[in-house]
Amino acid sequence: MNNTTEIMIFDKPFVNDIDVLGKWEYYDIISSIDDFDVDNLKYKDYSRGHKVIYFMPNGQSYWIYDGWTKGFLYTHAGGDEPIVCNKYTLRETRNELYMFLEYYEDTTNGVPEINVLRKVSGKEYNKNEIGRFDDIDLPFIVDKAVLGKWKTVDFVSKINDFDPESKPDFKLYLKSLVFVEDGTAIRMYDDDEWADRWTKGKLIDTSRKTAANYERREISGREYLFVEWRMGNYQFGGCDPEYYVYIRDSA
Repeated sequence: MNNTTEIMIFDKPFVNDIDVLGKWEYYDIISSIDDFDVDNLKYKDYSRGHKVIYFMPNGQSYWIYDGWTKGFLYTHAGGDEPIVCNKYTLRETRNELYMFLEYYEDTTNGVPEINVLRKVSGKEYNKNEIGRFDDIDLPFIVDKAVLGKWKTVDFVSKINDFDPESKPDFKLYLKSLVFVEDGTAIRMYDDDEWADRWTKGKLIDTSRKTAANYERREISGREYLFVEWRMGNYQFGGCDPEYYVYIRDSA
């Protein structure tokens, strides 16, 4: 990312903006505010991996949205990535309020793409209202067919998108998954190990309160496991879960 040092500054004091409070849905992507035409969307199938965003009172943060102040939204991709300060502008069109968000996350030469959002609710939300939480109070039922270690081989939007002959051209952060007979599930992220729970048909994340479905399939004589990725995009972004794909580790 070039020429954007001046916008990566997380030192602005909070200033309220009552017009921005509430729920917004992602609507379009344009290169200039003047290009926006409510009757002629430039990006008819919007998908950045999330569909909605909430501006909560007092600049509260959640997920990849690291807070806000009047005129600016902070985003953080995680880890050692910088906190990015994205400028927004509001305009009313046909009695509806739109936001033009200068999104710097995936740009080059310091030129942002402009994400258009439409306000769908002025309610003052809190964190307990905006997420999807599953029933994780599930009894343990052993599934002997999945016991043992599975190695990650791919990440796909839908199960039927998986091609065992194709290799992903992106990094797979989740390296392996182990189903232990006592109901413990162990996930390895690079060098970070997470211990959680599972039961037949479900991988349970107790901290996020999600219960991801899993499905075992045999493809071309090999055993694969597809596990829903019920993280931020699912929990806060309004998206259907995608899938990590594993192959049984026979070592």
